[in-house]
Amino acid sequence: MKKDTTEITMDDIQSNKDTSYIGHPAGKDIPRISGKKDFEDLINLDKVTVEPKNIIATGVSNLKVWEDPYVKKAGTRGAGAGSRCRQIIKGVDLLDWYNEYYLLECPDGTYILAQMPEKIVKEIQKGKKVSCMLLMTSGIRSILRLFF
Repeated sequence: MKKDTTEITMDDIQSNKDTSYIGHPAGKDIPRISGKKDFEDLINLDKVTVEPKNIIATGVSNLKVWEDPYVKKAGTRGAGAGSRCRQIIKGVDLLDWYNEYYLLECPDGTYILAQMPEKIVKEIQKGKKVSCMLLMTSGIRSILRLFF
């Protein structure tokens, strides 16, 4: 199944507010940032675009929102039947339950902490010019600060 590579515009986002376009190519009308200063100036916007020069894997990941945070043990019932998965891990994710955090190097040499699809990560690592649309959040979760 081939992914739709149609550029997404602000009109698309405004008319379909319930649709996530993260990972799609960003149109020319989506604000672009070149580094920390632009990022801080645009902090009130919901989505921005960056064309990273480089990407660095952090080895820290958080549980994907669609994954069940509870793991059941085979052959058991009752209160001891399962356990809660860790929200944040450092290291290898063998079961593909987690999304890794990456440091994106902006054109001005500053970095942004972000998560993105593995396909885009590989394109950036190969040196391809990629426009990444980023969904901005209000800040880094306090538990995540322990890993950086």
